[in-house]
Amino acid sequence: GYIHRSYNAAHWRRSETIKYLREHPVDGQVFANRFGVLHATLALERGTAERGKYMPLPPNEAALARRLAAVPDGSLVVWLTAGEAAYGYGEQHLRSLDTLLLVAELSDGVIFRLAAPTSTPSRTHSG
Repeated sequence: GYIHRSYNAAHWRRSETIKYLREHPVDGQVFANRFGVLHATLALERGTAERGKYMPLPPNEAALARRLAAVPDGSLVVWLTAGEAAYGYGEQHLRSLDTLLLVAELSDGVIFRLAAPTSTPSRTHSG
């Protein structure tokens, strides 16, 4: 489709969000609404060490909540301003989640870091 042809477009090479991610590597996974763009611009230039690092965001809020609960703290969620229509939520929903801390607001995207929520019910095991 048309999206695949646009991965290496000059727009993405000039992207502030891509530049930020390039300059601030992360150990965890990176979830994005346009993950193919990140894979094409970052993973391919960094080689096989980056394979599997960039993952698509789930398509709806329930699946997103399950996914975020299963990934380690420090992973990133990237919302590129192009491509919202394919999702059942948007940037505002991500901003409302207490498990996501805003890291950077850029001209073409927003970056969040996954962190443990500030108040969660504790699960204690009596033994």
